[in-house]
Amino acid sequence: MVANGKAKIRDRFSSRLFLVAFLTLGQLIAVNCVYAQSEITTDIFPFDLATPDLNEKLPGQLDEISGLAAIDDSTIVAVQDERGYLYFLDARSGKLRDRVRFASSGDYEGIALAGDVLYVLRSDGDLYRVTEWQSDDPQTNKIETLLSGRFDTEGLEYDAANRRLLIACKEYPGRRLKGFRSVYAFSLETNELIRQPVFAVNYDAKMRSEYPARLSEVVEDKDNRRDFKPSAIAIENKTGHVYILSSVWKALVILSADGNLVSVVELDPDRFRQPEGLAFDASGNLYISSEAAGKKARLFRYNRIK
Repeated sequence: MVANGKAKIRDRFSSRLFLVAFLTLGQLIAVNCVYAQSEITTDIFPFDLATPDLNEKLPGQLDEISGLAAIDDSTIVAVQDERGYLYFLDARSGKLRDRVRFASSGDYEGIALAGDVLYVLRSDGDLYRVTEWQSDDPQTNKIETLLSGRFDTEGLEYDAANRRLLIACKEYPGRRLKGFRSVYAFSLETNELIRQPVFAVNYDAKMRSEYPARLSEVVEDKDNRRDFKPSAIAIENKTGHVYILSSVWKALVILSADGNLVSVVELDPDRFRQPEGLAFDASGNLYISSEAAGKKARLFRYNRIK
């Protein structure tokens, strides 16, 4: 009887150990699902970054490709950070169709389509409003914002729901926001910059704030968090989620429309050598461009899984 009792206790103890180990493993997998692309489910992240539907080498004039916007499901427009040209690419093949000069040379980092107007962002915070871009003679007006080169503005997106442009800053986030990366908004109703960031991601700040997105909730590597430097921003029209692309720490940080952290997806550094362009087309397909960084610049398309 004693031996049988001890055997039962051992069996129960072994079962509990197995259950604890199983639950612990499950918790680890659940955590990894937040930011490890190999474990992401389509409910969280509806793209398979391991298998691009387009992986196209770009011509040498786009080695410094820095911004993308979808004109429609067949055309992507790009800018690069040395020359004042609009580059029109075939969205299906990635081939260069045409280019049109809109301004003199400059450090152009982002582009967005708002209705029938293209806006181009320079790294010092200036915006270029481009009309008649379908012609050989685009009309361009420069708009100075309150941002400066200190902010190193790199990402631009049109937020149609709020009639504003979103501007992602790679460096200085603004006063009292040390340890954050900020996204400002430029109102197309008033043609003025909103002084307070509309989104901010806490990557290394110890205090909590009105901005709820904290990378430490899902990313444990502090060195990676400190390398969070936004290079592009885009809104996924299916969910309203805001995607922020980081070029140094190669990752996508995804926020809800109210600024909460949805997920973080780390990118393959061998494929994305210097990712700086990001866009969605009307069908919800994802485009990412990567500068040459010693090889060839590339354009990737990922068709939405669901």
